[in-house]
Amino acid sequence: IIGGASVGPILAGLILNRQAESLGTEVFILLAAATLIPAALLSWAAYRLAGEPRPVGKEEHGGEGHLNLNLFRRSRRLLVLAVIVGLTQVVATCLSLRFYGLLEASIAAKDARTAYLGGFWSTTNTVSFLLQFFLTPIILRLTPLRVIHLGLPLVHAAACVVLLAHPTLPIAATALILFKGFDYSLFRAAKEILYIPLSFDARYRGKQMIDAFAYRFAKGGTAGA
Repeated sequence: IIGGASVGPILAGLILNRQAESLGTEVFILLAAATLIPAALLSWAAYRLAGEPRPVGKEEHGGEGHLNLNLFRRSRRLLVLAVIVGLTQVVATCLSLRFYGLLEASIAAKDARTAYLGGFWSTTNTVSFLLQFFLTPIILRLTPLRVIHLGLPLVHAAACVVLLAHPTLPIAATALILFKGFDYSLFRAAKEILYIPLSFDARYRGKQMIDAFAYRFAKGGTAGA
């Protein structure tokens, strides 16, 4: 599902890259809004067909509390995952801001920037697609999770050092493609595996707090700072 979800952004990016300058940026904002309608209907249909995951025992009907924040006190793994997700968004936000700043300095016209970004995100999602289906299964099978979780930050740290030394648009784009490509494939898969042995509340309440609150708080806080 995660890999297949890359197909939409790949196609959308290609269309933007080819048509943004002729049709204008605002047209694509309206088209993006229109796609939310079939997405909402399909989400509704999915829940009608499959229902929702069922908790057991005291977790039934949120018996441990709607958010069950005590999970973070009882589970060191959840707490560490929250910190990891927060730190990844600090890096993602800093890289994104640097990339967009260099993009604006390099390409003055709005629609030309939109066309560039269409190509950029199409390339990013193509990298993610290829990693997800060809490289990630091999790495997960042959490499311990500990090595993956230590190795990915080293790759991004190296990319950031190169960008710091040579702050140009191509290098910023490469650093961000590396980050997003791995984030959408190998890192996400390796991170999700850590949730598998945990309880229902840890997977559906604790994880939601991490992915919704910690993720957005770190991104917003970094941008604000």
